[in-house]
Amino acid sequence: MFKIKNWLIGVCIIFSCICFNCCDDKDLPDINGMWKLESVKQDDNTHFVDSVYYSFQRKTIFSYTLLNPKGSNPASNIYYGYVTFPEDNKLFIKMDAMYNDLSLYPYLKNNMNFEILRLSSRKMILKKDDEIYNLIKY
Repeated sequence: MFKIKNWLIGVCIIFSCICFNCCDDKDLPDINGMWKLESVKQDDNTHFVDSVYYSFQRKTIFSYTLLNPKGSNPASNIYYGYVTFPEDNKLFIKMDAMYNDLSLYPYLKNNMNFEILRLSSRKMILKKDDEIYNLIKY
């Protein structure tokens, strides 16, 4: 009886270690999901942003969502592109070729190269040229 209890305790400890190891933060952060753009800092100026969202799916598909822009149809406020990771801590977004003119939409270009300065389960900081993008997980 004593040996069976010890064996059962040992199995429980091993199982617990495996479970805790699977949930280790090394699997985080994950870029997948929706991120709300909070602010963009350029030089010493910080521009607070409202209603702009970046979404990443399967580390391949990118979408840009602008909520309620004045005078536009809500169905036309989502734009799709593709994301790649050319190097560690680098992110490249290429918008789909069907979008000819994106100049009306804030913080969106046809090709965007970012350096990932910080990526956690709740916060992402990206750098593009001299701009710092602060995003939170939505």
